[in-house]
Amino acid sequence: MSQDLRTLPDESRISTSQVAALFGRSKASIFRWISIGVLPPTQCIPAGTRATHRLGDVRALLDSAGAKPTNNGNGRARTTIA
Repeated sequence: MSQDLRTLPDESRISTSQVAALFGRSKASIFRWISIGVLPPTQCIPAGTRATHRLGDVRALLDSAGAKPTNNGNGRARTTIA
């Protein structure tokens, strides 16, 4: 997505790769979050290899009390979901 995510409306859809980049996590981590109900997908390919997410849901998760930015020791920021 070439447009800044901060300027997009909540109804916009973003990819799992974009969500992973926002949280400093791998796509596999985001798919685990989907499977345990932390982040609902708006669309998911049946094989479970691709999904899109409502930007408003991602923002809500980032803003939630359980989302805490951390540093994993290698200079990359990560967000821990409690």
